[in-house]
Amino acid sequence: MNRTEQLKAEATAARENLVATVGELGETVDEARRETVQTVRHYAPYAGGLLGAAVLLRVVRALRR
Repeated sequence: MNRTEQLKAEATAARENLVATVGELGETVDEARRETVQTVRHYAPYAGGLLGAAVLLRVVRALRR
């Protein structure tokens, strides 16, 4: 194997490695997104309830004045 063929083989291997790494990163990002969405969906009702309670408290305070 001459120098040119060796360099081509190394470039091909590096390209394949890069493609695999990018694929893994994409999977990691997708997984993180799924977990974030799941967490937000879990806590959204609590946040909505707290916001509703705060609004109700302000309305009650405003009516008492």
